[in-house]
Amino acid sequence: MRRSPRKQKLFLKSMPMVLVCLLLAQFPGAAQAATKMLMINPVRMIFTDRQRSITANVINTSQESITYKLSLVTMRKGANGKLYKPETETEEEQMVKKMIRFAPRRATIEAGKRQVVKLMVRKPRELPRGEYQTRLRLTPLSTDKSSSAKVDNSERTGTAIDLDIIVESTFPIIIQHGGLTADVAPQAIAVKDFPQAPAGIAAVVSFSRSGDGSAFGNVFLRFIPNDRPGDSREIGRSQGVAIYLPDTEKTVTIPLTGINRQELSTGTVRVEYQPGTGIVTRRKQKHGSQGVVRDFAM
Repeated sequence: MRRSPRKQKLFLKSMPMVLVCLLLAQFPGAAQAATKMLMINPVRMIFTDRQRSITANVINTSQESITYKLSLVTMRKGANGKLYKPETETEEEQMVKKMIRFAPRRATIEAGKRQVVKLMVRKPRELPRGEYQTRLRLTPLSTDKSSSAKVDNSERTGTAIDLDIIVESTFPIIIQHGGLTADVAPQAIAVKDFPQAPAGIAAVVSFSRSGDGSAFGNVFLRFIPNDRPGDSREIGRSQGVAIYLPDTEKTVTIPLTGINRQELSTGTVRVEYQPGTGIVTRRKQKHGSQGVVRDFAM
C-alpha cells in the first residue's frame, strides 16, 4: 500500500553547494528539488573610520521568488579553524551587534532580481581603538507553495517526498576604529597541478599579516622571462583576499593561465599585493606603484 506523501524541509547553515548536490543524489529524480539560496554583494561589509554606511545587494539567482530575513549572529573560530555560534555572548559581542543598523530585515525578491540592503554603524562614545567583528545572517524562508518539487520513490519505498532545501549563509561585518594598520607581505610560492585552471596548474602563495587590523586586498601574478625582463605579462589574480584578525598567515591558491611549468622555469614570478577593501574590476595603477611586490625565481 502506498503511503501518503511527506514533506522534508532541509535547513542547511552555510552549507557548500557540493554537499547539497551529494544530498540530492540520495533521492533519485530530485534534480528539480527547490533549492532556496541567495547571494549577497559585497561578501563582506567593512566599516572604516571614514565609512559609516554600506549598501549591499541580495541577489536571487533562482527561477522563483524567495522571501528571506536578515539578522545578526555572533560567530567564533574554533581550534579546527571552523566558525561556530557560541552558546553565550560576551559583553563586547553584544555591544558590536548593537552598533549595527540595517534595513530591510525581511523582504521578498522575484526570480532574477535583487534587493538593496542598507547597513549603518553607530559607535558609542569613547569606543576603544580596535577591530570589532560580527556576522550578517541571510536566511531564505520556507514556503508551502504547490510548486515545491516532489521526489517520488514509491516504486522502491512506497514513499513520496517533497524536498525543500534551504541554504542559510553568514557574511562578516568588520568595524575598524581608530586608524588601524595592516601590513601584508608575500612569503613563498609553489606550483601544483590544478586541472580546473586554464593552464592546468596553480600557484600556491603564502602571505603574512602584521599590524592591529584585518587585511583586505587583491593579488596579481606576473611572469617575467629571464631573457626578456621588459616583456612581462599577467598569469593569474585573486581578488578580495582577506586575512582576518587574529590570523597572521594565509595561503591562497591562484589558477594560472597562458603558461606551463616548463616556461615558468625560465623566469621569475612577481607577486603583487594591492591593499583595498573589496574586489576591483579595473586596475588604474601601474604594477608596483602601490602595495607590496616580491619576485620569486622559479
